[in-house]
Amino acid sequence: MSERLIQRILKDKPFSDFLKIKDIKSLAGHGAISGESFLVIDEHNKKYKLRLCSTTKQAKRIERNVKILPHAFPKFFGRDGNYVLFEWVEGELFYDVLSKPIPDEVYYQMGKLVGEAHELNDINTSKSADSFFESMIKNIIDVKQVEQSLIDKITRRYEELRDKLKIDIVLEINDIHPRNFIIKNRSNPNKTKIYFVDEDGFGHKIKGLGLAKPFFIEGLIKTNKQRNSFWKGYKEHHSNDYFDKDYQTFVTFVQIVRSMAARSKNNKDISDLIIMIEKYM
Repeated sequence: MSERLIQRILKDKPFSDFLKIKDIKSLAGHGAISGESFLVIDEHNKKYKLRLCSTTKQAKRIERNVKILPHAFPKFFGRDGNYVLFEWVEGELFYDVLSKPIPDEVYYQMGKLVGEAHELNDINTSKSADSFFESMIKNIIDVKQVEQSLIDKITRRYEELRDKLKIDIVLEINDIHPRNFIIKNRSNPNKTKIYFVDEDGFGHKIKGLGLAKPFFIEGLIKTNKQRNSFWKGYKEHHSNDYFDKDYQTFVTFVQIVRSMAARSKNNKDISDLIIMIEKYM
């Protein structure tokens, strides 16, 4: 598939008014399952990240959202049809340095980006938590890895948790994962800078959903120092009063269901997630 897309890109010649492609490489791999992103090198050996979106609608959505919070991302050069183009940032993938010292500044900046996104208060009233949940349940049912009785229990529990809360659909950094952040100058906290590099993971989702993975599921943010640094950055832009125990349980529950749906869609085993979700019943 990657080779087919590469040939399509070479044929389409996106951004041809300034981009003359000399070399191109797929970035598909573990953690980059879409296969849409490519490292492109031009005739002057300048590097770019090029994304070939599956639809023009997706490309326009990325273009619109990135322009709202531009400093969260590498420099954005624009959209050409289904293509979006970014500067290639030389740095360390957060995932690759997890075993090394990570300055508190990284967690502070991460919290700041999430807080800035929430400060926008960019609410999408055409979407709802219920429609999002129902689409995920449909994906799970279609693959038939889960008994209907468990589906019914998951649905009832979702409704119980939802009914306690006010839930908005906002512009959200909704996949806070170490493969989605590049760190520059990690060893010099005074110059440290992070970039969110999963531009499709910045979109309208349940407010705070992106916090479930790093805080409660995958443990990216686990020590008191890391949590305090994150919330310091976040609260410079937005209050976290809404993020009480009930809300934390809700977004964690929804994120587990989201992971079940994503894996089901890709025909992957979800047995560990079934064990995890049962703890929330």
